[in-house]
Amino acid sequence: MLTHFSEDTFGDKVSWCSIFSLKENRSQELKNLMHPGVPPDVAAFLQKDELFFNIVCSKETGYFDSLLIKSPEDIERSLLSLQAIPYPVIR
Repeated sequence: MLTHFSEDTFGDKVSWCSIFSLKENRSQELKNLMHPGVPPDVAAFLQKDELFFNIVCSKETGYFDSLLIKSPEDIERSLLSLQAIPYPVIR
């Protein structure tokens, strides 16, 4: 979970975090995908029921938060169902 990362892990103004949700035994394939100097083709890499998340968290004015989710299949209905989950209020 992201809450287990130390604050020192992230940048001063903005932080990026990429997460692959893959099936078992795909670690070597993931390593092969991540060659320096060659942009990874995440869409071609992902298999059914796998996801890729890219999270951008801002810490200063002028920077923005964003969430990118890639899937090899249509997950719109699943994502829309998340809108019904109330956001917890922290007091």
